[in-house]
Order: sequence, then C-alpha cells, then structure tokens
Amino acid sequence: MSILTRIGIGSATIDLIPETTTVPLGGEIPASLELTGGASSQTAKDIEIALITRYKAEGAEDAEDNTFWKQYGLWEMEVEDPLVVDPDDDRTVEVPSIQVPRSAPVTMGDTTIWIQTALDISWAVDPSDVDQIEVQPNPLLRAVLDALEAHLDLRLLTIENVETQEALAPHPFVQRFRFDGGDGPFADTLDRLDVMPIQTDDEDGLTLLFRVDRLGDNPVGDKRDGRFHIEPPDAEAIARRLKEEIERRL
Repeated sequence: MSILTRIGIGSATIDLIPETTTVPLGGEIPASLELTGGASSQTAKDIEIALITRYKAEGAEDAEDNTFWKQYGLWEMEVEDPLVVDPDDDRTVEVPSIQVPRSAPVTMGDTTIWIQTALDISWAVDPSDVDQIEVQPNPLLRAVLDALEAHLDLRLLTIENVETQEALAPHPFVQRFRFDGGDGPFADTLDRLDVMPIQTDDEDGLTLLFRVDRLGDNPVGDKRDGRFHIEPPDAEAIARRLKEEIERRL
C-alpha cells in the first residue's frame, strides 16, 4: 500500500490509503482514510478526493512559447460526513472506491494521473510532488495499439494530452498517440500519423480520430483527417480497417 496524499488538520493527520495504484480504464480503486490523532480533537469537513491529470494548452499566438499545462479533474468525490479526529485516534474509515472513467487517458508517454485529497477543490499542485497512479489500456484500446504497432509496424513517437475543440471529446483534451511510418507498409509514404482514441462512459466501443501526414516536400495540404468506430477488440480487424483508411489518404 502507498500513502498518496496526507491532510494535516492541526496536529492530526488523515491519510488516503488505496489498495492498489494500478488500474485499467473503467476500473476502480478501493481506498480508505487512516486517521491519526494529534494533541487535541480536530474536525475535518468537506474532504474532496479527485483524480487529476494535465494537458497541453495554447496561449497567446504572439508569445515566445505559447504552450502551457492545464490541470483537469477527471473524477471527484466529496466525503460528506465530517470526520472527528480525537487525540488517541488510530483508526481507518472506509470511503467509496475511486472510479477511473473509461474516458480517462492512460498513463503512457507524458501523461500523468494522480489522486489528490484536499479540504477544498483547488487542485493546482505540481504532479511531481505527489504519488501517481498507473492507468492501463482496456482491451479495446490495447487492440488499437497492437494494430498500429504489431500489425502495421508503425513506430510510436510520443503520447501526450493536448487541448481540443473536438465535439465528441468528453474532456477539453484528447490523448494523442503520434507515430511515423516505421518499417512496415507505410515506411516510404507516411510521415506522421496522429491517433486520438475517444471512449465515453455511456457508450460501448471507441471512436478513433486520426490525421494522416503524407511524406513529401509540401508542408501544406498533406494532412488529411478521418474517423471511424471500433468494436469489438479485434487487433487484426482494426489493422485492416486502419490500413484501408490510411491508404485512401496517401
């Protein structure tokens, strides 16, 4: 077990204790609060527990570096009942499980997700100062990644959360997986392939947004977008569909 975050209430402390720090998309993390008394009785009210991530956003176009990080709450829960911590307390209080949405990003590349506990809902902290959780792909996303890497031999370059105006996206960002042509069928024709999987909590399947950047000398006009729905998690079938969609745009 790992203590991910601690609240100091006077000289008393409340620690959030998760049973695991590794969970798949759509899974949950059982957790509890460990209360340790201090010099006097203390009462903690309005304890908030949240899953936080961050994404790259763009600022003013004329700025020298117009990208910056924004933090975003993927899921939040309030412990409604006040917790009284007496001087001789050393006890554990169960709380509802922490829910990891299917729409969350996975913790690959530059993507980080962490659990934060606070007495208010201001989550502006440096994620390097807190312990993070590992969110793994579910079978559907794993099939997409296997299709791209194992079946189409594309080479994964970067993974990051980036701001979006995409109407289908459940959050103000998408997780972008960037590939180049690798050593497979697109080695000589594909410069870049951006893949943005979108999963929601109330729909089966996955919508795959993608952008094909053709290999060539023309820096303008070589990017072509597409999208299609994926279900079930069949890597070979997904690879065949992806190959067709990419070839149409090259």
